Amino acid sequence: MAVFCLANSSDAFILLRAKQLGYTLPQILGLIGLFNLVSALTAFPAAALSDRLGRRTLISIGWTIYAASYALLGSPLRKIQ
Repeated sequence: MAVFCLANSSDAFILLRAKQLGYTLPQILGLIGLFNLVSALTAFPAAALSDRLGRRTLISIGWTIYAASYALLGSPLRKIQ
């Protein structure tokens, strides 16, 4: 937990990366809205999954996805058209 708390970057870096990739401000705001919508829609199913798989297993899966996402964020990906 401490490693991920220390390594957690601010959302500002995500916004800067999106701007660097050429997204406009309305597109960036749309991406933020989409992120929050996905987060809200998956919260209840994730809680149910946590009851079946166990908290530690689900946290490990989540942290793996989180780490992969931030690794991809730093990669030289191009803007999706």
